[in-house]
Amino acid sequence: GKICNTCKDGYYKDSESHCIICPPDKFCNTCILSNGEVYCTDCIENAFISSVSENGLECSECSEKCATCQFNKDSCITCQDGYFGPNCDECGNECKTCEEVNSDQGDEKKKLCMSCFDGMYLDKDNNCKKCPEGYYKCKLEGKDIVREGDCEDGYHPQGKSCIKCDAACSKCDDNTNHCIVCSERYYFDSLNNCLH
Repeated sequence: GKICNTCKDGYYKDSESHCIICPPDKFCNTCILSNGEVYCTDCIENAFISSVSENGLECSECSEKCATCQFNKDSCITCQDGYFGPNCDECGNECKTCEEVNSDQGDEKKKLCMSCFDGMYLDKDNNCKKCPEGYYKCKLEGKDIVREGDCEDGYHPQGKSCIKCDAACSKCDDNTNHCIVCSERYYFDSLNNCLH
């Protein structure tokens, strides 16, 4: 191996001046070798400093609800998708972003979904519903569910919809039986048709 003067972020220099990747279970953004042990000099984004010594830092992972945290795993600074509010409460029901609003029942609060995870769309009642088969992303436009972006393999975009390709194709262009990639157990003939 090559002898390095310095290593890039995410690596540390071992006793023979080789760059070794920081151990993933230590949650280091940057790390060093100190007294035969690997210590962090900085934590990755979704981790916090759990202890400090003269050798360096030890990092621990934030809880699943926190995108970033400090002091402890549940002390969130920012929430992961699907969580909201100062305590990063769960949105639930496939909801990616939500907010708390006043409900019709006096002082009670309710969660209002603002956006959904991919493959889901927000209906008129602010609930996340599954996109039709073949759609990566979709949205409600008036009464119609329309695609946003590409279609899944086995489907091709047509207008605002995703149309299923012929069974012989795992990918097709704007014509359902004009294959770009053949399905399993099919092959291209000399005319670029997928045959069994």
